[in-house]
Amino acid sequence: MKPLIFFFGLFFLLIANSFGQGFNGAYQGSLVTDKNLLIIEEQKGNTLIKLFYSEKESIQVIGQISTGKLTFPLPQNEGEDLTVCAELLEDSNHLTISFELDGKSYSTLFERIASPKRNIVQTFFKEANTDSLDPRIIGNWVCYLSKDSTGKAEKDNILTKKAYVTSFMKNGLVVYDLQMIRDVFKENGYTKPLDYTQIPKATWSTLSNSILTITVDGTAIEYQYEVSSDSLKLITDIGSTQYYVRK
Repeated sequence: MKPLIFFFGLFFLLIANSFGQGFNGAYQGSLVTDKNLLIIEEQKGNTLIKLFYSEKESIQVIGQISTGKLTFPLPQNEGEDLTVCAELLEDSNHLTISFELDGKSYSTLFERIASPKRNIVQTFFKEANTDSLDPRIIGNWVCYLSKDSTGKAEKDNILTKKAYVTSFMKNGLVVYDLQMIRDVFKENGYTKPLDYTQIPKATWSTLSNSILTITVDGTAIEYQYEVSSDSLKLITDIGSTQYYVRK
């Protein structure tokens, strides 16, 4: 299933890197409030956990990693700190967080944020109702050019090898060209018949008419975008750019 995820995410390196970075990264979920941002990073040999309740409210604690689990204290308003245990699922994109309180066990699931922005805290806590579907994006698009962060054309990018069609549907689904799917599998050595029922669902949404998010099987990738009547430009956080024309 991971090859499918890398393909639909469109940027293999970005997702592959997220698989190999252990606990470190940014996650979203609900622990203390309905919407929490969790950032785990290494600082001076310590595992630093930052849990944000809002853009201006957060706690920072030091965690310990042992036998594949991360434990850290969660301060309470009264009484002793809770001991929280975090464990990565096999896909490395989800984090199970568990703790005991008043003799009962609780657990919640956090999802890794793919390619988090530098201003991740500010972006994350924007009002949820600002997410929408920019009607200018709805339709069929063909990627005719891809450039890396230096502005050099990426001749080996699968998106531009043929006139593959990517469709952004008005119901929020993304439909990729089946021929492109077959070609990607062929290039990666898959010779068995492709089971199309196993292709994960892809969705899209926009934020403030400037950020396009494509989510595939729980993995979300964000792009800055510019769109006109017949052209669409997608820019990644590492500076690579894709140019589309409306079909």
